[in-house]
Amino acid sequence: MPGAQNTPYEESLELNRLVLLDEVPANAETWAQACAFRLAAARGVRGVVAHSAPSPGRASPPTAPS
Repeated sequence: MPGAQNTPYEESLELNRLVLLDEVPANAETWAQACAFRLAAARGVRGVVAHSAPSPGRASPPTAPS
């Protein structure tokens, strides 16, 4: 819904860090996030903001100001 407002920490969450061991099989991060999102939705969470690195296992290098 355009313009819909969610109550922070009750109806909306932020996922900004998910770390798994290198030994964990491929796509495990996606699977874990999907499980977490389903559980959150079942408890009334209506929105999640999830951040990710630009490529697997790498942090973005700092960029110099222009």
